[in-house]
Amino acid sequence: MNFVNGKTVYILGAGASAHTGTPLMSKFLVSSRQLAARPQDLRFKEDFETIFKWIDGLRANRRVVDIDLDNIEHVFSLSEAMHQTREQGTYKRVQLRRVITETVDRFCCLQNGPSHYTGEPAYDVFASELAQVGQQRRDRIGETNYRPDTIITFNYDIALDLALIKTHRGIVNYCFSSETNPNIPRYLKLHGSINWLSCMARGCRDASWRFPLPARPADFKQPIEFHINTASRYQCPSCDTVGDWRIEIVPPTWAKTVENNHFQTIWQQAVDDLRLAEQIIFIGYSLPPSDSYIRYILAQGLSGSPRLRRIIVVDIDPEKGSVHNRYKDLFSSSARGDVAFVYRSENFRDYSHSQLNGDAASYE
Repeated sequence: MNFVNGKTVYILGAGASAHTGTPLMSKFLVSSRQLAARPQDLRFKEDFETIFKWIDGLRANRRVVDIDLDNIEHVFSLSEAMHQTREQGTYKRVQLRRVITETVDRFCCLQNGPSHYTGEPAYDVFASELAQVGQQRRDRIGETNYRPDTIITFNYDIALDLALIKTHRGIVNYCFSSETNPNIPRYLKLHGSINWLSCMARGCRDASWRFPLPARPADFKQPIEFHINTASRYQCPSCDTVGDWRIEIVPPTWAKTVENNHFQTIWQQAVDDLRLAEQIIFIGYSLPPSDSYIRYILAQGLSGSPRLRRIIVVDIDPEKGSVHNRYKDLFSSSARGDVAFVYRSENFRDYSHSQLNGDAASYE
C-alpha cells in the first residue's frame, strides 16, 4: 500500500448533486415547468411564464426541426444563436439564467430542522473526509510539501458550499484571489454558482463579484432561506443599490463561452491543478459527448502531469457500460502505462460513506 502524498483533484458532475433533489440537465425544464405550476410565489415568476410561452411557441412552429425543446442545453443554445443574430436572444438569456437559478435553488433540498439548519448529510461527510485526509497528509509530509486538494464542479447549487463552510469555520475557497488559505480545499466552480453576483445598477462601476451565502456558521443555529430571497435583499457595497444583481453562471450550451476574466481565472486554475494531481477522482460525471470542452481542459492539464498515478471514476451507470466505456476510450490512448484506472459503480452518497476515505489516502 502506498500513501497519496500529492494533490487529489475531485471532479463533480450533476450526479454528485442528484441526491439533493437538484434536477439533471435532461430533466431540467420538466422540473422548471412543475415549479411554475405550483401555487407558490416565485421570485422570477414572470420569467418562468415568458420562457415557457416562448418554448411552446417554438414547439408549435413547424419550422423548428430536430431541437429537443425539453432539453435546457438545446433551448439555451437556441437563445445564444438568437443573441448572435440579434433576434431578441439577449433578453431570453437573462430570463433563462433566472429560471435556472430559481429552479436549482428551490429543488436543492437544504436540510432545515425545526429550529436550525442541519446540513446536507452526504456533502457534510464529503467535506469532513477531505479535511481529515488532508490533515493526515499534512502531518505526514510536512507543511512545506503539502498541497491542498482541489474540487472542480460543474454544478450551480450551494449545498457543498455550505458543507465546506461548516467544516472550515466559515471559509469557502473559491480561488478568485491568489491569497487563499493553503490548508483548505480549493473549490473551482467552472460553470459559476447561483450565489455569484455582479451589480447591474446603472452607473455602478464596481466589476467585483460578490458571493453572499444564505448562511454563515452562526446562522446554522436557525433555518436558512432560499438564496434568491437573501440575494434580493443584498446591498451592493459600492453603490448601495439593493437587489439589482446578475447571476454569474455559464449557461448549459453546446458551445461554452467565457465572458469575463473571473471565469478565465477559474478555468486556468483548473488546468494548473490537474497538472499537479497525483490522482483524479470523477464523481457523478457521465462525460457526455456534448461536453467536448472538458476533454480539452483534461488534455491541457494531463499533458504536463508527470505526477499522475491513478484515475478513479465513480458513477451509477444505467446504460450498460456506456459511461465506463467513454472514460476508457478517453484515457486509454493518453494515459501512461503506470497510471491505474479504477471504476466504482456507486452513487455519491454511498461512495462518500464507504470508499472515499480509503481512495483519498492510499492506493495499492
